[in-house]
Amino acid sequence: MASVLFMRSKRLRSLGQLICVVAEISALCGGTLIAQSSISLASQVATARKKIKFDFGPGIVAPGYVQILDTTIYKKEFGYGFEPGSKVSCIDRGSRDALRGDFCTSDQPFFFSVGLPEGNYNVTITFGDRIGETNTTVKAELRRLMLEEVHTRQGKFATQTFTVNLRNPKIAGDSEVRLKDREKTSEAWAWDEKLTLEFNNKRPTVCGIEIEEATYVPTVYLLGDSTVCDQPREPYNSWGQMLTSFFRAGIAVANNAESGESLKSSLGARRLDKVLSLMKPGDYLFIQFGHHGDYPEAVRQVAREEKVALIDLNATSKLFYEALGPEKSKLAFAPGDGTHHNNYGSYELARCIVEGIKADKLGLAKYLEKGAGPFDPSHPDSLESFRIPASPLVTEAKPLGS
Repeated sequence: MASVLFMRSKRLRSLGQLICVVAEISALCGGTLIAQSSISLASQVATARKKIKFDFGPGIVAPGYVQILDTTIYKKEFGYGFEPGSKVSCIDRGSRDALRGDFCTSDQPFFFSVGLPEGNYNVTITFGDRIGETNTTVKAELRRLMLEEVHTRQGKFATQTFTVNLRNPKIAGDSEVRLKDREKTSEAWAWDEKLTLEFNNKRPTVCGIEIEEATYVPTVYLLGDSTVCDQPREPYNSWGQMLTSFFRAGIAVANNAESGESLKSSLGARRLDKVLSLMKPGDYLFIQFGHHGDYPEAVRQVAREEKVALIDLNATSKLFYEALGPEKSKLAFAPGDGTHHNNYGSYELARCIVEGIKADKLGLAKYLEKGAGPFDPSHPDSLESFRIPASPLVTEAKPLGS
């Protein structure tokens, strides 16, 4: 499916394949993206200019925290709360530990939102129950997988942190991204001024959440089509939504891809303008468009000419599909759809991207989770053992593009 490049911007119009173009940006000069980074690792560590803390449950409220009850429904004037329709129970175990002595849980997925401006944020969540087991998967915004599975045994607690990106359509200089109608309706959570978290799995349980600004963390920007973008509803999913789970806290993924886009239409909608307006030294750009005819080889040629990194997802995805075989490979896609992947297919492609990052020895590799072990697309993960739970919202409408 794809390629990872660093190139002159004037060459972009010639690219067509599902390109996974990776660019480490330090300057935009004369139409050329200059591959040079001067920011040290130490200076990229997240800073805490703003911090918001929530204590979930009806018990004693931890000092400095805002209490969240099952009646705390999101309203813009409040700026935080459960999304309407979330059915939660908030329980107090009577512990002296104010933060861990109570929690909110549900027997079905639920959503919690916090109003925040555009930017990157570190989110720290405390999970657990003094007298029961918990099992929680966390997704952000439009089903970006952040934490695959957090399991706590009875009386045990876990605290985990991830970094998430929020955006809005505005571009510096009184311009903005030209959104499609679906981006204003079913995809609105990707562009609104709030962070939305989905809590899912067998027994999702939350004791507390802390959110702080992460101003100086590096960001991986994604541009592409329906196989990259944040698909809003099941059974569709894209590798850009799964890639987030393979990075540790301290780096953000900003998915600016959109269904039905070509490189030309994406440029016309000012999606690249939006990305370039935000990029800073140490950031990366992955671009993926088109996967028919001569496009894959054209991208390989550009990579050779420009001497840039290339993740050839076109080649590795073929290995993946061939390993599954003609019939079983259909199970990597949404039902009746030979283009758009389901959760399993997109997860496996994200693993291909991760292996490409390692193979190309990109500086980005140092931010990968330790658990992101070696992956051979010729021997993919077992479909039967795949355990990412489906999100609650479902659609019968196919994504734009084919």
